[in-house]
Amino acid sequence: MFYLLIKSAKLGVLFSLLVVAFPVLTGSIQTGIQFQDSKSLENIALEAANKKSYVFIHTTSGNCGGCNYLAQTVYPNKQVGDFYNAYFMNYTLNVDRLEHGNLAKILNLGSQAAVLYFEPGGQLVKKAVNITTAEELMSSAQEAIHLNERNQQNQQKLSYLDERVKNQTATNKEMREYAYLLRTFNYPSRSAVNQYLRTLSEGQFAEKDNMAFVYDMLDNVESMAADVLLNNLTFYKRHYGIALNDKIQIAVYNSLNTAIKQRDDQLFERILSVLDKASLPDAAEKKYFVQAQYYEETKDFKNFERLATQYLAKAGKSNSQLLMTTAEKFFYYLNTNSAYNTALKWVNEAINIDGDENYQTLLLKARLLRKLQSDCTEALHVAKMAREKAITAQIATHEIDNLIYSMANQGGCKQP
Repeated sequence: MFYLLIKSAKLGVLFSLLVVAFPVLTGSIQTGIQFQDSKSLENIALEAANKKSYVFIHTTSGNCGGCNYLAQTVYPNKQVGDFYNAYFMNYTLNVDRLEHGNLAKILNLGSQAAVLYFEPGGQLVKKAVNITTAEELMSSAQEAIHLNERNQQNQQKLSYLDERVKNQTATNKEMREYAYLLRTFNYPSRSAVNQYLRTLSEGQFAEKDNMAFVYDMLDNVESMAADVLLNNLTFYKRHYGIALNDKIQIAVYNSLNTAIKQRDDQLFERILSVLDKASLPDAAEKKYFVQAQYYEETKDFKNFERLATQYLAKAGKSNSQLLMTTAEKFFYYLNTNSAYNTALKWVNEAINIDGDENYQTLLLKARLLRKLQSDCTEALHVAKMAREKAITAQIATHEIDNLIYSMANQGGCKQP
């Protein structure tokens, strides 16, 4: 299921979600893609599994101008809408939200107009970026669900090969075709992939068809495809270029999903080993967010605190956003004065980097001071400053109003 997406919303909103759409993406559209809203990603996953439906997710961010272009010019297209509404459950995901921060870093979401395609079991099968036309969006979807290959002839061929494999009479060529057809019709294919790769000699791995097979089947890090690719990484980097990076990141995402669901520490360590060998851009950052996601979602907050403290000692010196998001997670996840003091230090460092105290920064600072101090004087002062910032920025004040009221009237500080 969409576990990394589903399990993320525990930071004060607890699955309130989420798939936040801009107005043009709501059900009020008469033609075009009908994006659903007002559902948690947990419900999306359950409904997708029950309906055996593919899922299309449009990601959006305040840093992504192209996202609005898609919404305004491509998604309203009637042909696109008829196709996507027939084959997909369609949602949008705001990757700026705190609970989706790790996901955004793992899959490089937020700076480009990116769309994600999931199969009914929750595996991410494709990420596409910078689509600008209806034709490109249609082609992307057809490729994601192997629409052109899903025909009666191939279904019959799959049944035939299935018997051949069960009877152990399939040739190597047939085993390779069998693995492709399993993937086409959305059946588990890892066993067939491994079985085929085990039959190859060292020299055969270098053959063009087998190289393509390994690349095509790299959708997780558990299969032999990952080992073969990493052992020949230079060739694959040269042949597939930056597209290989997305391929590896998707494989990591899917395996991390599995590791979290099963709380599989061994698989988690394998994922980290793959990241160490894959030579991805910003590899240290990628590894940090993979580790953070695993520890957060398995509620291993002791290791998360250790990891974050060590990483931010180096990476947080000039990254105010990282300081703030991690401080907020410490506020929600941890319940010790040492953690609150660390978070408060990061908030003050973020203010020094930006040279600005915005509403969200001051709100978090007030909350942390309330946790740490028995006298509310300073926390109230910061909270009132936050309220002024909210009014100036035309942000709703109910959240900060509630905080001010509770400090003034419900027992002072050191309260939840």
